[in-house]
Amino acid sequence: AGAVHLDSTTLPKLRASHNMLVCFDKYIPYGGKHDTFKALAKQIGDLGEAGGDFLVAWVGLQEYGDELNKDLHEEYGIDSQKLPVYKFFKKDTQEVIDYKGAKTAKKKILSFIEEHAGIYITVRPGCVPKFDELAKQYVAEGADRPAIKAKAEEMVAAYKSSDDKEPQAAAQYIKIMDKIEAKGENYPKEETGRIEKLLGGSLSDAKKDDFRGRINVLASFS
Repeated sequence: AGAVHLDSTTLPKLRASHNMLVCFDKYIPYGGKHDTFKALAKQIGDLGEAGGDFLVAWVGLQEYGDELNKDLHEEYGIDSQKLPVYKFFKKDTQEVIDYKGAKTAKKKILSFIEEHAGIYITVRPGCVPKFDELAKQYVAEGADRPAIKAKAEEMVAAYKSSDDKEPQAAAQYIKIMDKIEAKGENYPKEETGRIEKLLGGSLSDAKKDDFRGRINVLASFS
C-alpha cells in the first residue's frame, strides 16, 4: 500500500470522487520528511475498506528536462523552497485545506486527515477501526441498518476463538446497534453522559480505562 502519483490529468479526475491528502514534493524525494510521508501512506493504505474513499497522493516536481508537474505546483502556489507541502482536497468541492504543522510529525498529519476526511486512522482505546466504519455507516441517513448489523455480526463471528480483546471490543458495536434500535437515536449521547458521570466516582484504573474505551466506541456512532 502506498501513494498515488498524480499529474494534471489524474488529479482533477480523482478529486471529484475521493478525499485526498496530496503531498507536493520533488520528483525524487528523499530524507526524513519523505520517510514520514511513506510511513503514513502505508498506514492509511493498510486500513483497507475502513479508509473509505480516501487517498494519499503526491505530485512530484521535475525541476529539469520536461519539468513534469510544474503546472500543478504553480496552480496551487507551491513554494519550491518549502517542499514537501501537504494539502487536503475535499471531493466534489473546490475546497483545498493547507496542513501547517511539522512535516515529520506523523501523528499530527494523521490527525489532520482524520479531522477533514472523517475517518479513523489512529486506533482509539477500545475501538476497532473496521467496526468504526460500520458504525459511521449505521447512523448515516438512509442506511440499511439490518444489513449493516448483519455484516457486523458476520465479522465478529469470523474471529478465531482466542483471548485477544478485539472480538470483545467488536461485539460492543453490535450491542450499541441493538440499543439504538430499542431506545432511539439519542442513545449514544445519553449513554456517554451516563458513563462520564460514573467516571467522576471512585473507580479502579482498569475500570476507568474500560469506561473510556466504551465512550470511544459510542463516539463512533455520532
